Amino acid sequence: MNRENYKKNIVISNLALAALLYSIGKLVFTIKPEFGFTMFPTIPAFFFLLTLLILISITKAAIVDAKKFHMKYLITRTVKLILLVAFCLVYVMCNGENNISFISSVVVCYLCYTVYEAFILKKFNDMLSKENSEVE
Repeated sequence: MNRENYKKNIVISNLALAALLYSIGKLVFTIKPEFGFTMFPTIPAFFFLLTLLILISITKAAIVDAKKFHMKYLITRTVKLILLVAFCLVYVMCNGENNISFISSVVVCYLCYTVYEAFILKKFNDMLSKENSEVE
C-alpha cells in the first residue's frame, strides 16, 4: 500500500467509524428515547474531525522525521483530551439535557476512536518499516 492510498484509507475508515457510531447511537436512542439528546450528532462529527486532523499531522511528522513521531503523538493525545474535556464542560454548563447520556456517548466514542487510532498508526508504522527495509 502506498502513501496516497493510505491517506484515502484513513479518511474512508474514519468516516465509516463515525457513521457506524452515529447509527448505533440513533438505534439506541430510538429504542430508549428517554436517553436521547439533540446534540448527539455532534459527537461522532467532533471525533471524526479531530481524529482526522490528528492522524494526518502525526503521519506527516513521522514521514518528515521519525524521531519526532512519539513527541508529536503525545502532544496530540494531550490536546485531544483537553479539547474533549472542554467540549464536555461546555455542553454540561450550557445544556442540561441528559448529561449522563452525553458523557456516556463521549466516553464510548473516545474508546472506539482510541482503538481505531492505535490500529491505524500500527498499520502506518508497518508500512513505513516495509518502505525503509526495501530502500536498504
